Parts: sequence; structure tokens; C-alpha cells
Amino acid sequence: MPKAINSTPIQTTQPKSPPHLRLFVHQTRSRRSHLLARLVRLDTWGHTLLGERVAAEMAAAYLILGVVFVFEAAAWSLLFNYVLHKGIFAFDAWTLAAIGLGLLWGCGIFAIDKGLITTDLHRPGAAKWWAFAARALLVVVSALITAQPIEQLVFDASIHERLKEEILREEAVAQVSSVKATLQAAQSTEQKSAEDNIPSIIKNRYDDAKAARDAALQRREQAEREFMSQQRHLEEAERYRKYLQDKLDRLQADPTAQDKVEAAREQYEQHVRKVRAAKKNLGAADDDRTLALKALDDAEREFTESSVTYTRELNTANGVKAAETARIRAEAKPMEKFISDLRRANYGDPVTTPSGEPLQWRRADLIERMHILYQLTQGKPPRWPTNVEPSRKEEAIVLLRLPASATSEVDANVSMFWPWLLVLLIAAAIPSLAIFFKFTMSEEMKNYYSVKCQALAGNPDAVLHQNVWRESAKN
Repeated sequence: MPKAINSTPIQTTQPKSPPHLRLFVHQTRSRRSHLLARLVRLDTWGHTLLGERVAAEMAAAYLILGVVFVFEAAAWSLLFNYVLHKGIFAFDAWTLAAIGLGLLWGCGIFAIDKGLITTDLHRPGAAKWWAFAARALLVVVSALITAQPIEQLVFDASIHERLKEEILREEAVAQVSSVKATLQAAQSTEQKSAEDNIPSIIKNRYDDAKAARDAALQRREQAEREFMSQQRHLEEAERYRKYLQDKLDRLQADPTAQDKVEAAREQYEQHVRKVRAAKKNLGAADDDRTLALKALDDAEREFTESSVTYTRELNTANGVKAAETARIRAEAKPMEKFISDLRRANYGDPVTTPSGEPLQWRRADLIERMHILYQLTQGKPPRWPTNVEPSRKEEAIVLLRLPASATSEVDANVSMFWPWLLVLLIAAAIPSLAIFFKFTMSEEMKNYYSVKCQALAGNPDAVLHQNVWRESAKN
């Protein structure tokens, strides 16, 4: 007997369209996940595989993301603020724009780090490693760039001091020619004889009086010598006359020598005439000596009068010379004072130039500051202006009173390599915490972000993702 056919109509169901691809499953969250972790969507797969350890590491991941975000936002705000103010750290309306840009950059890094942490490393194929490597490279580059404003802030005083030393050398090279010319003019004025400034009539009178005095003094000495010579000649003649007189008296007293009396008398009378001539010559020499003495007195008087006038004019000329030298040296004083004030001042302090105007401190852009910091880390001395002749550099060293080692290529005393390296590592390590966390997370955490593990655990979104991947692989 045939079976009765069920008359109940068959209900046909329309095939359901596949659900839309959802990155975040809006399911009831497990209370074990941290509220802030849920807020930033670190629990991308809901409560599936969300154990206590995963929840704790997720909270740690949120803390790391928060630290990196604050660090990146602060560092890039400093960097943008520095760039917008063209080389100085200042706070004004532009600072708000810099903070906004820093927050925007921090949000971008936050999103990249979050994507780095939630990357599925169990996904088959090499594509996941390329994506992870690209994100990791971006994080490392961002960390190195982020380290720049930190370095600039930490070593700001050292950079400004080095920049001041370079400005000091530039100004010294620029001023050294003027200072040298001024000092040479002052030295030339000092070496110049003040007698050149005495009127010629006074100088000629002094020279003539001096020459006349010297001639009168020489004539007096000659007359004195002549008088003394005639006096000695007369004394010798008197002694010889007395000898002849005694001889004549002895002959006259000796009867046997009467024949010699006449010859002796004649010799005696002849010598007496010589004595008279010697007395006459002595008188003439005495008169000449008297005239020489009188001429010397007159010459001394004239020389004294001319000397007083000449000395007065010479003192006046010396005063003019000293005033001129002081004036010339005074022209160099502002230049020397400017170099001295610039050397003692800190970068940015008010310094007056030789012209009386305030010094406009040269500002270094970010590239120049980075180069200065590199020079400091390599222990190199301050740079001199380019295309400076060695002679001018040596003169500038003398003007600055720098040590002989100022031209050395290496100055180990200012090497900042190790402090710089420490700051760089610290500044680069903080933005790289996400990479470190990714490689040190537990296996449970890696399984939580694995699509394959989530699908095996029955997560519908993970199953859907796998189906989409398979269909994509077939096509």
C-alpha cells in the first residue's frame, strides 16, 4: 500500500548572503580584557582565546602604546616647534600648531604600533613578513628621527656654545684686519720722532745754538791747552835763564875764565829775549782763553734759551704724539672689547658690536645643528670660516688669545660621543618598544592574534576570514 503523501507544503528558504567582512566582532566582551584595551580595540577577536595571561599582556601592550604615543607626540611637538621657530626653542602661537602636528604624528605612530602588535605571524606565506618588516622599518626610522629633537633638547647648551665659538671665529677673522691696521698705525706713531713736529725755526735755532756751544767749548779747551803749553814753556825758559844767570856769575867771579864771560853774557841776553817772547805769548794765550771763555758763556746762554724753547715745543709735540697714539689705540678698543664681550657671553646674550649696534646672533637651522652635534660627537674643534688664509687665522688666534692647538683637527676634551650615543639609544628605544613587545609576547598572545587559531577555536569572524582567503587563493 503506497504511503500517503504529506500535503504539507515545503518551505523554501532563500540563501543568505554572506556576512560583511568585519575586523572587529561586536560581541559581548569578556570582563577579563582591560577597559582601555577594549577602548583602543586591542581585543580584535573579542573574548575568544582571551585568557588571563592574554588580558594582562594586552594591558601591558596598551601601556606601551600609551608611552610611545606620549613620547612621540612630545618629541615631534618639540621638533615641529623648533622647525617653525627657525632654530630656537620658543613658545607662542606657533607652538599650538607644533603641538597639533605632534599629536597627529603620535596618532599615526600609535596606529602603526597597534597594527604591528596585532599582526598575525601564523598567517601562511611570506606576505605577512613583508608587511611586518615594512611596519618595523617604519617604526625604526621613526625612532631614529624622533631621537633628533631629544638630542637637540639635551645638547642644546653644548650646541649653542659651539655655535658661539664659531661665530666668535667669524667675527675675529672679520675684525682682525681692522685691529691689525689700527695697532700698526699706533705703533708707527709711537716710533715716529716727536722732533718732526717741532717748528723748523725753533729746531734750527736750537741746532745752531748747540753747534755754537760745542764750537765755543772746543775753542775754550784749545785755548786752555795753549795757555797751559805757553805757561810750561815760560817756566822752562825761566829755569834755564836762572841756570845761565848762575853760570854767568861764576864766570865773572873766576879770574881765569874772563875769556868766556862775553860768550856767556851773550847767551844769557839771547835767552832773556826768549823769556820775554814766552811771557808775551803767555799773555796772548791768556787773552785768547779769556775771549774763549766769554764766547762759551755767550754760547751757553744762547743754548740755554733755545733749549728752553725747544724743550717746551718737544713736550708739546710729545703730548700731541701721545694723544694721537691714544686716539688710534682707542679705535681698536671697541673691536677688542667686542671680541672679549662676545667670548664671555652666552649664546643669545646682548652684545654690542664696534659700530654700536646689537649683535644679531646667527641662527642655525636643524641641519646645521645636527652637523654641529656630529662635530661634537667626533671631538672636532669649532670650525673656522671657509677660504680663510692661514696668516689671517693665526692673527685671529692671537687676537682671541687662543691656545696653539686651536687649529687642531681633533679636540678630545670636547668629545661627546658616549653621552650622545646614550641619549640616542634611549630616545630610539622608547619608540621601538612595540617591536620588542611583539617578539617577546607569549604564545597565548600570538595565538589570540592568529586567524588560524581563532578559526579553530570557533570564532565566526576568523572562519569568515579564512574562507575569504581561500576564495581569493582559488581565484
